[in-house]
This record gives sequence, C-alpha cells and structure tokens, in this order.
Amino acid sequence: MLSRINSLRISVKLSLVYGIMMAVLIFATSACTAVGLYYTQYHQVEGELSFSIRYVLKQLKNHYGTVEEDVSSTLPIPQPPTAGQEEAKKKRQTMHHDVVHPQGFMGLRAAGRYRLQEENNRKDELELLPGVFLKITDAQGDVVYDSDMYSPSLQVLQSHIEARPPFWANPNFQVVESDNFTIYYKRVPVKIQGNAYELHFFKTITAENRLLALIQRMLLAEIVISIFVALLLGYFVSRRLLNPVRDITDTAKSIEISDLSRRIPVPPTRDELSELAETFNRMLDRIQKGFRQQQRFVSDASHELRTPVTVIKGYSDMLARWGSQDEEALREGLEAIRSEAEDMQELIEKLLFLARADQKRQIMHKEPLDMAPLVEDVFRKLELTDKEHDHVLEVNEPATVLADKVAMKQMLRIFLENAVKYTPAGGRISLGAQLVQLKEKEAQKEPAVLGQQVLKITISDTGIGIPAEALDKIFDRFYRVDTSRSRQEGTVGGTGLGLSIASWIAREHNMDIQVESQVGQGTSFMVYIPVI
Repeated sequence: MLSRINSLRISVKLSLVYGIMMAVLIFATSACTAVGLYYTQYHQVEGELSFSIRYVLKQLKNHYGTVEEDVSSTLPIPQPPTAGQEEAKKKRQTMHHDVVHPQGFMGLRAAGRYRLQEENNRKDELELLPGVFLKITDAQGDVVYDSDMYSPSLQVLQSHIEARPPFWANPNFQVVESDNFTIYYKRVPVKIQGNAYELHFFKTITAENRLLALIQRMLLAEIVISIFVALLLGYFVSRRLLNPVRDITDTAKSIEISDLSRRIPVPPTRDELSELAETFNRMLDRIQKGFRQQQRFVSDASHELRTPVTVIKGYSDMLARWGSQDEEALREGLEAIRSEAEDMQELIEKLLFLARADQKRQIMHKEPLDMAPLVEDVFRKLELTDKEHDHVLEVNEPATVLADKVAMKQMLRIFLENAVKYTPAGGRISLGAQLVQLKEKEAQKEPAVLGQQVLKITISDTGIGIPAEALDKIFDRFYRVDTSRSRQEGTVGGTGLGLSIASWIAREHNMDIQVESQVGQGTSFMVYIPVI
C-alpha cells in the first residue's frame, strides 16, 4: 500500500492531502457544532425544569406553609401492599399513562381529571412552564397528582433511564430514551405536613432531537460534498502550481550530454519555483562549463601524451634496427627516450596533482613560515641550474606567513621555470620579496585584505612577453599562447599546467596573483601573501 502511494504523482498526493485536511477540518467543525447544539438544547430544558421546580416548591410553601426538600433519607418506609393492592398497582403500571389515585394530593386538583372545567375553576392546579410535566407520588408510590393525564407513565420513564447519559447532560438530572423521544427527568423528594412525597418533573425534547438529527445528516452530506470539491480543486490547483516542475522535468529529460545549451523557462512569478528554475539553470551553466573544460582537458592531455609516446616509439624502432651497430644512434636514441620519459613523468605528476586538488584530496600543511630563507634558497638553486641568464635578487625582506613550505617552493619554482623557458639566452631574471600595504588597485581577487600588510613577491623576466588578450587565460589548464612560446630551442617544452597549479596553490593560501606583460619586453608576476 505504501509503495502504491509513493508511486503517485505529486499533484495526486497534494489532492489527497487537501481532501484529508478538508475532511478533518469539516468533521471537527461539524462535531463541535453538533455538540454545541445538543448542549444548548439540554441546557435550555435544564433551565426550564429548574425554574419549574423552584416555582412549584414556592407554590407548595405558599399553600401549605412548610415544605422540607431533599428528605429522601428521612422518608417513611411504606408498608408492604396487600395482595389486592399489589394486583391493582400492577394493573395500573401496565398502562401507558398513570391513573391518579382517587385520594388525590391534599386537595389539589389534577389537570387530567378536571380538564373539562372552566378556566377559573382550575386555580387549585400547580402552575408550570409550557412543556414541563409534573407527577407527584406518595410514600407508597401511587400517583396522587398528574399535571397532564396524557404524559408518559412513571414506569415508562424509570425503566428507560440511561445508565450512561451523554457528557453534555447535567449529572443532577436523568436522561430517558424511549422509542423516538428523549426526556429530561428530575425527582425531588419533599415532606409536606409530615407526609412524604416525590415530585417528578420531566420535559420532552423529541422535536429538537429530530431537528438535530436532520442537522447531522446535512452536516454529513456537507462533509462528503466538501471532500469531493476539495479533491477536485486540490488536483486543479496542484497541477497549476506544479507546471514549472513539469517543465523542469521535461527539460531535464531532453538535455543530453552532447547538448547542454537548453535552459528551463523561468516563471514570471518570484516564488520558490522560479528560484528552483534559476538554480537549475545556473547548475546547467556550471555543468556545461565543467564539461567543456573536461573535454579540453582530456583532449590536451591526450595530445601532450601522444607526442612523447610517438617519440619514444620512433626511437625504439630505430634502436631495434640500427642501435646494435651504430653507437651514435644508440646514444641519441637513449637520450631522446630518457628526455621524453622525463617530460611524460612531469606531465603525469602535474595531472595527478590537479586531480587530487579537484577531489579535495591535496592536503596543505600550513604552519608559520619565514619566507626570507625560502626565497633565498629558491634563488640559489636557480643560479645553480640556469647558466644562460642573468639572475638578480633585488630585495628579500623578512616576513612570516601561514603556508605550506613545499607548496610555496613549488609555486615560486613554477614562476621561475616559466621565466627561464620563455626568456632568450642572455636575458635577465629577477626575484624580490617586499612588505607593502595592499592598495585597492592591487587587490582584484581578495579585497577583504585591503589596507593590511602583505608580502609582495615579484618574479620578472625580459622574455618574449604575453599578448594582452591572453593574460586572463594563462592560468587555464593546457593553455599556451603559441607553439613558439611552448618550445624554445634548448629548453624543455611546457605542458601548460604549471600556472594552473600555481593558481590553485595561491587560492588555497588566500593569495592574490597579478600579471603585467608586454610582447617582446618581458613579463612580471606579482604574488601578494598575507603576513601574520
């Protein structure tokens, strides 16, 4: 059952939710209304009975002087009836209406016996509110006064008293349910002139019960109709509300990996669905950009690996044919294979570095680092390995930064190796580290450190330079301005990955890199490092 519900469309689920909520709300409202109506009706009848009881007791007191109320515990115990009395009593109890005892009630006339008399001769009757009935019984249980000879008998009343009356009924009264009528019933034991009596007050609410039953049926019909209307309206509204979601679904289904240019139409309303569509479109933009970068990355990596593999294969074929007879060919082939293998190893290491960086697995061990010795060490190694250029350490101010020592060395070496590769022999390469106050025009990526003191490391060369239109692309993976820049005579060919790695290291250390270059005059890389 649960799996079937889960397989339903959202519009159907929302319709069911609307229907259930409407049903619960209408049912609760109807129940409260019905209880309120019952309580109001019972309370009204209770008030009429209470008023009649007080008024009758007042009349009795005025007529007889003294009336003791609530004396059930002091009532005299009636004598057992004789066989004749018992037979007569049983005969009377089988009747639907009570028969007033011939003795009567102390001179008061019963309405049933004198109904045909004139109105002015009924002054001895007890006055009651309309609809309220009164029966008076003596100590033997015989009815000695009856306000209406056609009212139900006491036997009928007492044999149909509800053991569990409804909760809205007053516990001081009794509820009688018989056939199609309901009666509110109250017994009041009294003692008048030494004689014990019981006053039996009751009032029927049959007509009101029929009205309440009709109201209940109407409320039930209203619930059913409301649920049906709620389901229809809920389904219609939910389908209208979920149209953008269906558009998103249809667009997502139609998008293929080869065509990521399609976008979801954004609804004109500024609600959650329009935000969802905009978010989905932005996600598609990022996916498309990432996919293009991945395609370019795979293409460039394949191209870079194809070249050394082709060279190695060519020299291997040459060695297989003439290497054993020609020592010069053997030496040339082995040197070429080794050189290409080193290039391939360097490329693979850089690819692995970037792959770990993309997967957030390249860990930086940052610690307080004195940059002056590190800059000095990198510069000395440059002098040892590069004999074709002039090297200048312009300034090297001491500064402490929070950084990974290995990563910082790797970044500086990348900039210096680029300077060596793309600077003709006899050119000048300079390195400097200076504490400065970061200015607004110098902070393009990290404006939060404006006004702070930073360490500015500058790597400059007098090489071939970079065109202005290529400055914003040099940090892309495998990007090279042209083949002449990637392969200088006597230098190791570039892979186009070094600056990408340097840019990633800078981002991980909250650094800012800027480039200034002119074609034919040289290039300068400025690295701004926050100090601690």
